[in-house]
Amino acid sequence: MRDDHRMVLVRRDRFRRWADGADADLDPTMAYLGAPGEEERFAHPAGGDLCTSVTFEPRLWEGFRGGTTVHVDACVDLAHRRLLAAADGGDVDYALAEELLRLIASVAVRPADRARRGGP
Repeated sequence: MRDDHRMVLVRRDRFRRWADGADADLDPTMAYLGAPGEEERFAHPAGGDLCTSVTFEPRLWEGFRGGTTVHVDACVDLAHRRLLAAADGGDVDYALAEELLRLIASVAVRPADRARRGGP
């Protein structure tokens, strides 16, 4: 059980996440929002998945809901890739902070979907 607010974007491969009775299949076309106190389980059938996790202060979490998945369209994918490039580039001129804000803004305008209840 984690105690943070977070957004997790899948960078490679796929896995299944169960959180508080809801499940979601996640791959690079999906992201999920996690909240404190969620009981989580993961299944990694192929292994080797790679994710980017962004942690939020509680006061910045307003408007996001835990247990949701977000479709990663081209706009979100581009913002994610730009964030990763800024992180690899040594963060010249605060590029990392700017790209992180772009990524959060691109996800914040997307309607979040509730993960499926129950299992297969």
